[in-house]
Amino acid sequence: VKMIYECDTARVRGNRNSLKLIFLNLFDNAHKFAYADTYLEISASQRLGRCVVSFSNLGIGIASGEEDRIFNPFYKSRYQDPSRRIEGLGLGLSFCRWATNEVFHGSIDISSRKARIPHPRRFDGDNYLTTVSVSLPTYPLDPNHA
Repeated sequence: VKMIYECDTARVRGNRNSLKLIFLNLFDNAHKFAYADTYLEISASQRLGRCVVSFSNLGIGIASGEEDRIFNPFYKSRYQDPSRRIEGLGLGLSFCRWATNEVFHGSIDISSRKARIPHPRRFDGDNYLTTVSVSLPTYPLDPNHA
C-alpha cells in the first residue's frame, strides 16, 4: 500500500463514524478487487476548498457502463476475478455514495481504465487502474477547537 498525502490538515463537517465507514469500505473494495501482490494507493490532497481522498488499485476493473450502477444497493459488478471468491452484499458503495452526498455534502466518483502497469504474475488479461475519489468540502481550522 502506497500512501500519498498532499495536505497537512483538513476539517470536514459530518459524522466521524460515517467518515470511517466510507474510508474502510473504499479501502476494503480496493483490496478485494486488486490482483494479489499488486498496486494499492491511497492519496489525500486539498484543493479549491475541498479535501479529496482517492483509493486506487490495479485489478480487474469495472465494466464499461457500470460506473453508476455499482452505487446501487445490492448491485455487484459482473467483472469478477475467477481465481478468487469476492464476498459482499453490494451495499458498501451504496452507503459510501449516500453518506458522502447526504452527511458530508460531498461527491464520490469512480474511474477504471486500461493500465500500462504490468503485473508480474498476470499475463492472461488486461490490467485496469481503478480509482474511487471522495471529495468533501473543507472548513477553516479553529485553533480553539483542535
